[in-house]
Amino acid sequence: MGIEAGEVLPLERMVLNDNVIFFAATGITSGDLLKGITRQGNVATSETLLISGKSRTIRRIQSIHYLDRKDAALHPFIL
Repeated sequence: MGIEAGEVLPLERMVLNDNVIFFAATGITSGDLLKGITRQGNVATSETLLISGKSRTIRRIQSIHYLDRKDAALHPFIL
């Protein structure tokens, strides 16, 4: 892609048009905007908010994470 590792890119090289996600947030603790992460056994749920630039589409994504299926390197932190 013509990009060197460690190169600092100006915004104009990273984003060529407004067809991008310009806001993304995942709730860690519950608040007015997003639900926080919950866990029951080896299953966790999270909620993420995405807003796209061009269409101004707003997406709320509820994810289910099966913790025992995550990379083994993460197991000491999540199981």
